[in-house]
Amino acid sequence: MGKALSYLWYPLIICQIGALNDRVMVNKSAKNLVLVFLSIILCVLNTQAQSNFKLYKSEGHFYFNGQMNETRVDSILLETGCRYIMCNESFFNEICKTAAFVPDSVEFSHAKSYRKDYVVQSVHRGRINLGDFYYEDKIIVLKDFKHLLLPIHLLRQEYKDETQELLICFNFEKLTMNFVSSNEVNLNDKNTFRIVELLPRPVIEASLEIKDEKRTIGEMTARLNFDLGNGNYISLFGRHPKVANWIRNTKFWIKTAYHLNGKKAGKGIFATKCSVGELNHKNIPINILNWSVKDMDGLIGPSFFGNRDVYLDSSKGLIYY
Repeated sequence: MGKALSYLWYPLIICQIGALNDRVMVNKSAKNLVLVFLSIILCVLNTQAQSNFKLYKSEGHFYFNGQMNETRVDSILLETGCRYIMCNESFFNEICKTAAFVPDSVEFSHAKSYRKDYVVQSVHRGRINLGDFYYEDKIIVLKDFKHLLLPIHLLRQEYKDETQELLICFNFEKLTMNFVSSNEVNLNDKNTFRIVELLPRPVIEASLEIKDEKRTIGEMTARLNFDLGNGNYISLFGRHPKVANWIRNTKFWIKTAYHLNGKKAGKGIFATKCSVGELNHKNIPINILNWSVKDMDGLIGPSFFGNRDVYLDSSKGLIYY
């Protein structure tokens, strides 16, 4: 609906400009002013109905620029590791000018991001529109926060039509994010991961198999967060009892990893082969994090999907690849 309205403006405006030339004499500057004004209207309408976004990557995270309600926002951080929008006070004050929000609360007083703790300044509930989708839940305002985190897996379709349900399509190699209709793509030849848990983050359950440099092979059913902010192929939670026992019993060769500057980066497994479901890679590092998260064994990052299109269908709980 949003797109259709924006396209209908084009013939209407062209007719109006033609009538203006035929009926009245206007000077060149006045005519240019009208054209500029109409162009601005077209740009605003087209942005509000935007369904294609160019991503850019920085420090392992994906960002894009877009329109949220009537506010132009640069550097929106795509997230699938949190449940709520998190932002700074400046952004919240800006969107308050064009939308109504009510006070709310959360059970935590600090939020951790980029290995830093931020104080929760205020909590609100409301609706934020983005293209053909919208987010309607809590907005957490963090003190001294420099980012805007958007839990992309919790966006809802604006105009629900089961025959033209919209999917979020990522291509991490081409750095694109598109909202596409389910009848525009052939999903029958795609493999799928079923999302077994959506809140607070999308978790898939799949067979994980690793073969290390000594040809040691281990396999287990793993619950992995599809994490857009994970710069690694696979990260395992080394303090989780299930993962720790699996690594110990299989006797994987655990190696120490280093950054380019020579500092220790942690421990991991160099996998000569690693598969998750039907996806597989050769000669990749598997990070072992000193974490323990309830009911989760680790993270699967965008890198594991390579250059293929990845479709996220939160309403059906599926990831197509």
